[in-house]
Order: sequence, then C-alpha cells, then structure tokens
Amino acid sequence: MAIIYLQNTFPTLQKKTSTFPTKLIKLLFINTKACWLVFCPSRYRGFLHNLPERHMKIFLLLFVFSAFNVVGGTFLLNDYNLITLGDFSSNSEVEGKTFVGGDLIGNQSHNFGIKLTSPYDGPTSQVAGNVAVGSPLSVKGGMKVGLNNNVQWGSQTKINNRHINNVDWVASSDLDSIRDSYALELKSNSQEFRDMASNSNVTIPSGQPSGYKFNVNQSLGSNDYAVFDIGQWGLFKNTKVQQIEMLANNISSLAGIIINIGGVNANWSNSGNMVGSIFTSLAGREKILWNFYEAETIQLHAHSFMGSILAPYATVTSANPIEGSLGVLSLLTTSEVHLPNSVIETTVISVPEPNTKYLMVIALFLMYLRLKLFRAVCKHE
Repeated sequence: MAIIYLQNTFPTLQKKTSTFPTKLIKLLFINTKACWLVFCPSRYRGFLHNLPERHMKIFLLLFVFSAFNVVGGTFLLNDYNLITLGDFSSNSEVEGKTFVGGDLIGNQSHNFGIKLTSPYDGPTSQVAGNVAVGSPLSVKGGMKVGLNNNVQWGSQTKINNRHINNVDWVASSDLDSIRDSYALELKSNSQEFRDMASNSNVTIPSGQPSGYKFNVNQSLGSNDYAVFDIGQWGLFKNTKVQQIEMLANNISSLAGIIINIGGVNANWSNSGNMVGSIFTSLAGREKILWNFYEAETIQLHAHSFMGSILAPYATVTSANPIEGSLGVLSLLTTSEVHLPNSVIETTVISVPEPNTKYLMVIALFLMYLRLKLFRAVCKHE
C-alpha cells in the first residue's frame, strides 16, 4: 500500500536522475505528513501533529532505503545504431540496427546492418513512413515498413518499386506507435542526462590556438559517470581549437561519460578534430554520449564525430562518418553511421522485496513511535 501511495503521489519517481537521493528525499520531506498518514494507525491520526517532525523524517528515510533499489535501465541506443524520429537520408551505410520514424527520403543506394551477424534480434531496418523510390537498398536481416508502403515479395523484393537486395524478409506493420514511444523515451532520457550534476571540467583555448581538453575527474571509480556541462560555442565555433581530446586515465572503470551541450544551433565550424586513444577506440567511444538536449540543428560538416549522439529535437547533417549510435529527430548524411552502440544506461527505481535489515529497524522504530503515541493517548484521556 505504501509503495502504491508513493508511486501515485510522486509519478516522477518512476524515472531516476543522477541526483536521485537528493531529489527523492526532498520530495518525501516536503510531503512528510501526507506520507506518514499511510503508516499511522487511524485511531492515532488525531495526534499526528503531536509527533516531532524529525520522527516522521527518520521513518521515511528508513522506508526509502528498504523499499527502493536504483538499477540500470535499458537505453534505446544500446540496441540501435540509428534512430530518427523523423526522416533519414543517406548514400552510404548504417552498420547496426536502424529505426526511421519518418520517411526514408534518400534515393541513392545505401546499406543497412552490414556489421550484424545472424541470428538477428528482430528486424535490422524499420521505416515507419514512406520508402522513397530510388536506387536499390541492401538490407542484412529483416525489414519492416509502414502500412502505406507497397511491398512486393518474390524472386525480386521491392518496396514502392524500389529493389531491396540481400534481405531475409520484408513485412508491413503499423510502426507509428513504436515511433511515438521511442520519441517519449529519448526525450525523457535527454532530460535525465541534462539534469545530472557536472563533476568534470574542460580546458578551453583562448589566447593561443591549442587543444580543447575534456578532463575527467580522476576520483571517479567503478560504475561512476563523468559528467560535463558545456556550451557548444566554446567547442565547435571557437577558432582557437586545434584538436579535441578526452583525458581519462580511469576510462576502463567508468560506466560512461555524459557531455551535456546547450544551445539551439550547433555548428562545428572550426578545424579541430577529435583525437586521442579514447575518441579513436571502440572501447572509448561506446562510453561517450553527447547530449544535445535543446538543439534543433546540428551541422557536423566534414568532421568525423566520435561517440553517440542524443538530440531528439535536432536535424543532424553530416559529410563524414559518425562513430557511434544516434537518437535524433532527423539525419541527413552523405557518409556512414558506424558502430559501436552506446553502453550508457538510463536509471530507474525498482521496487523489490524490502531489505530485511531495514525492515527490522523500521519495526523497532514503529514500536517506539507507537509507544509514544500510546502515552500521548493516555495523557489526553
């Protein structure tokens, strides 16, 4: 009952941000008396205000620690190499799984799932909107398209009279609800990452041209996230930036690196490129997530981009490979989207069986409080 009450009272507790302990405890403390009514026997509720506030707070803290666990949640970019909520155009390839929430608008040949191996986990390519007429597509594994497409299956597989080569199977399905669900999830994830407290810093070139350096906090250890909060001007438009480097001797033990970037329009117009062993290795890139939480346009030009991109409101244009997964509004590219997928996790609150040791402490504390309430009743009578 108590758990249901809290979930109904605080729906925001279904998802956790990095500041979970502080935010949750603040919410509980603000609503201390409301929560306490759940546990207080009805005959004593009239004496609720006679209890010191600190007793209620102690009880609620014990309840939080006994009833909730913080666990890793699945992030869509763990599974997909590319998700666009809108349109996608390319003349090249996507190495992993693809979900296109809008139209596949490019009319040139391109390839899907070329680095995937059988057995495949569901369709390797999905297009909720229309598949444009054009040169043949190559799809490794299976493909799903929206119901408004004309699928021809036989000796030659075609969608809207466009040849689909190497595909194992093609099916039409209503993918709109999946797109809408993915949109809500990616936007929620972006906000969650944005709210994470910054714990690492950057070195920004000013007077003389030099490197832009991400300095990961070296005190961070196992399963910790390094978090940066930067404005895109100092990185992408700063003409003093000669190169961009990630410095993290503890990269192997970190759960991931979150780079939160503000600004509506991100334009990588300087000549600096991402260099160094972390940006150039699969093991490094899979742990890096660039969160453009409010961007509407992202122009990468001819730069190779290292790490995954989360930009659920942005149209991304690129002319060189993106080395990581993407969750964006739309992608217009003349180059490849490469693996690895992201290993970053979202975080949720689970409600498991309560921890026994905390239940014992709660029971003792309740006995103490009931004794105090009983004495208060006797005095009152």
